[in-house]
Amino acid sequence: SSPPSPPCKPIDFKALHLARMERNKFKARNIKIKDGFEFIVVEKSGLGIGSLVWDAGEALSRYLVDRCSKGSSENGADDSELKGKRVLELGSGVGIAGTCAAMLGARVTLTDKKELVDLLRRTANENKKRLAFPMHVQELEWGSCNCLFHHADNQASSSSSSESFTGSKPEPNSWGKEEKNAKSTPVQEEACFDLILGADILYVPEDSLRLLLREIQAQSTAKTRTILAFKYRKGYLDFFRCDGIIAIIIIIIIIIIIIA
Repeated sequence: SSPPSPPCKPIDFKALHLARMERNKFKARNIKIKDGFEFIVVEKSGLGIGSLVWDAGEALSRYLVDRCSKGSSENGADDSELKGKRVLELGSGVGIAGTCAAMLGARVTLTDKKELVDLLRRTANENKKRLAFPMHVQELEWGSCNCLFHHADNQASSSSSSESFTGSKPEPNSWGKEEKNAKSTPVQEEACFDLILGADILYVPEDSLRLLLREIQAQSTAKTRTILAFKYRKGYLDFFRCDGIIAIIIIIIIIIIIIA
């Protein structure tokens, strides 16, 4: 006969509840790019892959600091090539790359889907005393192709209002719905950004990649640079060669490839 089964252990509902509570906590994480250059991002598990820091975000932040900071001040902002530049981060997640750009003196707009907007506002608030310009947070789905004005341009850098850093609550752009009459031509120069950032946002299905290219075009002029950082995944470079030719003509795309 088979040996008797071990007795079932009673379910520890208290432990399960505590584990669930722990998963639902917002956690401030210190990001140190180099000595004297640190900032905070806020993470929260349970909100999907966008609510955590990934390797490409850290790599892109190091790239920005190494390329744009001349190291004349404690955080590099006083003598940075990004000082005063208008920067848009697409698919910000926790906002690591955008916050790094803001630390370098840029006027930054962080964007992502609705469920991550609160997380981005928390990251913006955690760093508000470190920044020359407040970061603006806005809900955005790729493919809406609506012009994003840099709302922080008209805000005083010395403002202490939390609304300056969390941003107002504008009407969200149409979520993933392509407008029949949406124009793919660049919008007016003053409404666009000098630099567009994206970190680890190329894991998405092929249809979303097309929406991403359309969104980049909509927020760009001929002078806009776009920097995308991602882990190499089969087929992505072929996609940009075949389907990204129009976007590559309009803007300069610098791709940082992190070997898995």
